[in-house]
Amino acid sequence: MPRLRVSPLQSKSGISGIAIAVAFGWAVYGVGVAPAQESTTLRGAINAEQEGAAPLPSTRPRFAARADETPETSQVPRYRPVSEGAVPDEAFETELDGYVAPQSGGVATNDITAARMVRARRTQRAGAEEDAERSTDTRQSQTAQADGEDDATNPTTGTIRARSVVAEDEERYSAAESTAERVGAVEELSRDPEEDPYAAPGLRVGSFLLRPTLRQGIEWTSNNQGTTGGSSDFLSSTNLNVEAASQWSRHAATLTLDGTYRTSITGSGFSEFTGSAEATGAIDVGNDYRINAGAGYSRRPEEATSPTVLTGTLSRALRQTLTGSLGAEKHSGKLRAALTGDVARNTYGSATLSGGGTVSQADRNNTVYSATLRGGYEISPALVPFVEVEYGRRSYDQRLDSAGYARSANIFGARGGIEFDLGEKLNGEFSVGWLSENIDDARLASISALSLEAEVNWSPMRGTTVALNAGTDIEGSTTAGSSGSVLYNASVSVTRQMRANLTGTATLGAGWRRYAASTDRDTTLNGALSMTWWLNRDAGVTGNVSHERVSSNVAGRGSQTTTVFLGLTLRR
Repeated sequence: MPRLRVSPLQSKSGISGIAIAVAFGWAVYGVGVAPAQESTTLRGAINAEQEGAAPLPSTRPRFAARADETPETSQVPRYRPVSEGAVPDEAFETELDGYVAPQSGGVATNDITAARMVRARRTQRAGAEEDAERSTDTRQSQTAQADGEDDATNPTTGTIRARSVVAEDEERYSAAESTAERVGAVEELSRDPEEDPYAAPGLRVGSFLLRPTLRQGIEWTSNNQGTTGGSSDFLSSTNLNVEAASQWSRHAATLTLDGTYRTSITGSGFSEFTGSAEATGAIDVGNDYRINAGAGYSRRPEEATSPTVLTGTLSRALRQTLTGSLGAEKHSGKLRAALTGDVARNTYGSATLSGGGTVSQADRNNTVYSATLRGGYEISPALVPFVEVEYGRRSYDQRLDSAGYARSANIFGARGGIEFDLGEKLNGEFSVGWLSENIDDARLASISALSLEAEVNWSPMRGTTVALNAGTDIEGSTTAGSSGSVLYNASVSVTRQMRANLTGTATLGAGWRRYAASTDRDTTLNGALSMTWWLNRDAGVTGNVSHERVSSNVAGRGSQTTTVFLGLTLRR
């Protein structure tokens, strides 16, 4: 609808009709009109001329007391309450005198009396005192049309009546339903679910956290000696493992103890104990310097795949190893440098002969000293390429072995690789280089080989860990005329938490041995599958099965061993 343009009426003195209306309204009401009710709209001036005593509508919005009532646009109406003798209907009829109903497409000509009617109904319900307090400020009048119709246009001024913001929000002051959900206490704190509800809490001893584990079970093996002539047997297997880690804020220290005792329960007389202990520490001395130290001990029968072949023996010789390391590393900007010294002491026990008696292995006792210098450059906090050089000495206790050879040798090595650390997702290092050992006795050939080293931990998804390890070792020998051998070892294991209380580990490994100055070769393949079903944090049922196969072109060195274990695991 087009708006009507209305020209202001001018009096003979040049004063507009609007000004006259405003002045007349002010004179009548004086201080009775609150400052918040002042209005400069043309609509307010016309109403003032028609009524002569109507206050001007407010331009400030104010919320209604209840959402289901129409906001009023005037001051407290004057009516005769019930207390003065008038019944409600009479009071309403008195106040409606002079009310003119709005026409279609128009607005009420007496908005004030309409508002009085609404106010009277509310006042009778809530009381005159509360109503007077809530009505000190009024808002702009609404259109008289019902909800759903278009806002009407004033035929006199051409303006469109705007709807109240409160009227559009019907739920703003609506009361909550009786079925509303109850709100919890303010003090109640939500708890995040545990990442591993079956994880062992450990034992706190001083500033260390200990995690002991005891495993006891029954084992069946197809080859109790792990040699070509080994026999099957049922064994009782007991394993104790203790891990301790410091809880310091600056330095770090760890300790690991492990021991396994296996003995026959069928009367074959077989018994065996293997054990190890390892301690590591790191001290931050400031100025980007760090001291690393470590020590270890292990004892176990010599492996059946040892390059030193002992013929006519009933048991393998016991091998004990003591290790120690001390190093320092320095970070200077993006440059890194580290110097590490290592020592390893190897001793061998006597072997029992099948015909009676023992044979000494003292000529195999040796100590290996080595020093490694590494330098790297930090491309990013996650990637550090490096190069390292190594020099060492293998020194035998006896200058000449039982065959008259001087077995001591010098060790040289050089490698290049990269360190990477992407958090728990991927971390580790790998390197490639060259390793050699030059024996003092000129009759024995030097040993050299490609060196491969790797230690990688990868978590492709939550609850799954993949570990890859690879290494290269030069093995000495006291076999007459043999310089020794080079052994490459690699293994990959996958650990998966299939359920909160069910974990499994699968491992595949391979080893390849090449004898120096010889065509002799050994190949070792092994695999294992282990699963643990946790009854609670402290106890679980463990089962595993493993198989190892050794093949060689050397007569009498091939073997196969299958092992099945079922037992109970206790931890704290």
